[in-house]
Amino acid sequence: MQLILAIDADKRQAAQLAALVRGRFDAEFVQATSAGEALQALAERVPDLIMTSPLLSPFDDGVLAEYLRDIGPAGA
Repeated sequence: MQLILAIDADKRQAAQLAALVRGRFDAEFVQATSAGEALQALAERVPDLIMTSPLLSPFDDGVLAEYLRDIGPAGA
C-alpha cells in the first residue's frame, strides 16, 4: 500500500485534505502538524508522496530535507 504524508499546521486545511484523500485514494494517509511529528509517525517508513504547506517553517523544511538526504536514494 502506498503511503502519503501531509504536513500542515492549519487544522482547517488539514481536515479538508484528509477528506479529499481518504475518499479517493487507496493509500495510507499520515498527517502531522510539523516535520518532527511527521517523522515520528512514519516509524522508519518512506512515504511515496510528501505534501507540505507553502507556509512550512524554515526549521521544518530543514528537518524534512535532512531526513530525505539521510535515507539516500529512497528519498529522491
